[in-house]
Amino acid sequence: MAFEEEGTVISVSDGSAVVAVGAHGSCESCPSSGVCHSDGDERRITAINPVNAQPGQKVKVVMHAQMYLKGTILVYAFPMITLIAGAILGKYLADNFFPDSNPDLMAAGIGLTGMVLAFLGAKYWSKGVENKEEYQPVIEKILV
Repeated sequence: MAFEEEGTVISVSDGSAVVAVGAHGSCESCPSSGVCHSDGDERRITAINPVNAQPGQKVKVVMHAQMYLKGTILVYAFPMITLIAGAILGKYLADNFFPDSNPDLMAAGIGLTGMVLAFLGAKYWSKGVENKEEYQPVIEKILV
């Protein structure tokens, strides 16, 4: 499955293009929200341009769902899993190795620390893949 959008090329540079597409009510959940900037009734998406589209041409922009899903899992699910695992680990450590400590406080501290580290790791990962084609919208074809 892929998310598709039609729009008009505004500008091109170094293998990418800025494409103007109509704004929708669902812009917040769009997989292109990280590379898309809304301006009233119009959004501008930065997309890879392998078809060499030129300004003024209508194009079809595609974002593959499996790559969006992979990024979403890393950014949202992984930190939540580390929060829960850290809380369980903190409770276990407090009960078995630090009997004088507050188990709830240790569970919260270790869980939140794990979640923050996972978010930082996801941010580092996203910086590394932001220029990879499989994680960006791509102009699939020129329509007009």
